Amino acid sequence: MKGEIYTGTQALCKIITQEEYERFINALNSVVRKSDYWRLVMHFGRYIGLRRDETATFNLKYLDLATGIYRLPKQKNKDKFEPVVVPNFLIPLIKEHILKYKVSIEASGGYLFFTRTNKHQSGWMIDQIVKKTRQRANLDTSYSKRKDNEAALHVLTYHTLRHLCLTDVQDKLNDIYSTMLIGRHKSIISALRYQHTSIEQKKKITERVYSGEFQKQQEEIALLKESIKEIKDLLKSSIIQKF
Repeated sequence: MKGEIYTGTQALCKIITQEEYERFINALNSVVRKSDYWRLVMHFGRYIGLRRDETATFNLKYLDLATGIYRLPKQKNKDKFEPVVVPNFLIPLIKEHILKYKVSIEASGGYLFFTRTNKHQSGWMIDQIVKKTRQRANLDTSYSKRKDNEAALHVLTYHTLRHLCLTDVQDKLNDIYSTMLIGRHKSIISALRYQHTSIEQKKKITERVYSGEFQKQQEEIALLKESIKEIKDLLKSSIIQKF
């Protein structure tokens, strides 16, 4: 619901679904002229898990297209040149982007997302495009107010795309260490949020608990434990008889 302000525990739900992401991407066509350019910008957050400024300063000299490895030149309070894996399906889109905007990319010094003044794209401009696009897609939902009680915190920001990427990893692998690796978190505490917000995992757990298969597994485990107990009792009895 457009413009609705959520408070309390609902403020924790700063997530979107894949269907909402696709609505958001489709809305780009009516917001910007270079929709292919901006679609790739958004995909870098959604499918690679890059932060806004990491995407804005993405430079081809740190990308190996053959292996799909990108080495981040700098991260705040983190390792320099940390490797990030670009999914295979994005490589053809990147190559197509390079061919189409080759002159501008070269003029900017190798920045994949350039500006008219031959610099890398700005975080501010990315925020503006996200704002206009979410409004056009009717996804301009707020979940809380700032301390000044004037500006709202929005569910869909560029960082939300990173959240979607990492929640997807957690949903599919159910492995917090994989999520931590892809998210480049130094602390497991930071990665645990994706375990808590993983609705798919909660569904799977609930279905497993209340399914007949789970009940059958529990019965088999109980029988196995009983069999082990009987074997232990027999062994114990035979040892006592010997003495």
